[in-house]
Amino acid sequence: MNSIHDKTFPNENGLYRQKRNELLRAEILLRDQIEQVAKLRRDLPKGGKLKADYSFVEIDFLTGNFQTKPLSTLFGQRDTLIIYSFMFSNSSEKICPGCSGIVNGIDRTYERLSKRCEMVISTEADPEKTKDLAVNHKWESVRFVSALGSSYSKDYHAYDPQT
Repeated sequence: MNSIHDKTFPNENGLYRQKRNELLRAEILLRDQIEQVAKLRRDLPKGGKLKADYSFVEIDFLTGNFQTKPLSTLFGQRDTLIIYSFMFSNSSEKICPGCSGIVNGIDRTYERLSKRCEMVISTEADPEKTKDLAVNHKWESVRFVSALGSSYSKDYHAYDPQT
């Protein structure tokens, strides 16, 4: 197999270089595919209008209070709102490790993220259980809301009580 470049590592053998070049070619193809997908995402037209101005209960961690808010107010001063639907409900005994890993990352980068858009983490648990979840995991930056009692999660396939 032809080499992609003239760089080599000390004491590498021919098989290693062959496999390394194979990997590099695959990585280049993957990067190109990721860019194609990103372009498709950027070119995606706007979706349908919201069925309703869904009601959420936002948790204020400074005061410990809960406030019912329509979805339209969650945007704040931004024109973009990201809602991450955390797989957590009143019947959850354990949390989803994938979701908690994602929320860890969001919480750590929320200050930078919030300069460009608003973001909330939505659960299907009651507000008190949602608050306990966030406090126990020391998620202190990102905003949490409960969608319990709203059809938002069902309408947008964010929660399936069967799973």
